[in-house]
Amino acid sequence: MDAKSSDIRQLRLMDGDSHCSGRVEVLHQGSWGTICDDNWDLRDAHVVCRQLGCGVALNATVSSHFGQGSGDIWLDELNCTGEETHVWKCSSQSWGQHDCWHKEDAGIICSEFLALRVVSEDQQCAGWLEVFYNGTWGSVCRSPMEDMTLSVICRQLGCGDSGTLNTSVPAREGSRPHWVDGIQCQKTDVSLWQCPSDPWNFRSCLPKDEAYMTCAGQRPKSCPDSELCTEREKLWLRGGDNKCSGRVEVWHKDSWGTVCDDSWGLAEAEVVCQQLGCGPALDARGKAAFGPGNGNIWLDEVQCKGRESSLWACARAPWGHSDCKHEEDAGVMCSGEKMTILSTPLSTSSVPALVPGNFSLYKILCIILATLLLLILIILGTHLGRWRAGHQALTTEDIVEEALYEEIEYLVKAGKIDLLDKAGTVTQDSDDKLPYYTRDSEEDEDDESESGSSAMYSIGWLAEQE
Repeated sequence: MDAKSSDIRQLRLMDGDSHCSGRVEVLHQGSWGTICDDNWDLRDAHVVCRQLGCGVALNATVSSHFGQGSGDIWLDELNCTGEETHVWKCSSQSWGQHDCWHKEDAGIICSEFLALRVVSEDQQCAGWLEVFYNGTWGSVCRSPMEDMTLSVICRQLGCGDSGTLNTSVPAREGSRPHWVDGIQCQKTDVSLWQCPSDPWNFRSCLPKDEAYMTCAGQRPKSCPDSELCTEREKLWLRGGDNKCSGRVEVWHKDSWGTVCDDSWGLAEAEVVCQQLGCGPALDARGKAAFGPGNGNIWLDEVQCKGRESSLWACARAPWGHSDCKHEEDAGVMCSGEKMTILSTPLSTSSVPALVPGNFSLYKILCIILATLLLLILIILGTHLGRWRAGHQALTTEDIVEEALYEEIEYLVKAGKIDLLDKAGTVTQDSDDKLPYYTRDSEEDEDDESESGSSAMYSIGWLAEQE
């Protein structure tokens, strides 16, 4: 959709799946040209989204995500603050000055981008009606959902011209937005987005009021023509043990091809599993873990954030641009059973800016096991601390007793040595008294030991000799 500005320049999005997503092109000097992705970010994309009346930017795509443009590359090194009213009012190099190729064309996905699908376990044109809005999938409420509204929805899904509402299906489990209620389509409306409704809110109704509908027609179950394929039908898993594990293959330009494992991780696997209705991702496999594929390698350097509604809505190299071999084919293992998801033929998604990502079952199990291990370590640490404290108390008592006995023994020995020293000390003043002193000791202390008496007698005798 074009947006005119006061300086006779125009802005449009090309090759996207709605008027609010696509390659950014600017009309300047009478010709359309692209914008180079050098320095391209969400602030630049936000200016474009607001200028086009498409809400806020959810993703600023690079590397010709929506295909390569042609003609001039009008702007390069764009540096918006996010507050500008027109993208050409942002700081940039002069018009037409750049060092880029069209493989670097910039694109955007805005929050007002909408998509429609039905989700079912085993049916193509029946299930829970969901819309993609504000970066995430949510339910459609069933009040009043008259025949004209059902007819518009079924035609938009490619499932015939009429449908019925099933109110006897039990309510679904899980939490999700309930985006819109009170839809009342008219004969002139060609899509759900043109129909009058109540204001869009996160909780427009209760879970028991989600719409489950069945259309009269049936869609083809294969992809003979890429224009008739839904997002779900453009993706499948091959070579695994079940329909929710295997080598990832995508449908593009009338043929199936694989995905290279460069940059392949759990976030990318999560997008694949959710797109297939196979629950959270358990593992992301590389190196052709499910066997090498054949034909084209359609996608390479895929980098998801985990909440995109299709694998090709993630940041990636252009279609068919790869430096890989089939020995590097990517695969996934999902946790749940496969569900049939039917979406509009032209629908894609974006990286949600405001909705947090889901934890996979694998991450949840890891967190639980880590918590249990931490509790066990705390308990063991507590018991070990108590044992050490008790052992230390007992050891301290033994040490005190041993030290006390050693001190007493030391004092006794010291006393004996002191007595001997005092008894055997010879000075000049006592030379004449020593013989008399030693003899008195021998006479008065008959109970003294023989060795002590002999020692004192010897010392006295030596003094007399002097």
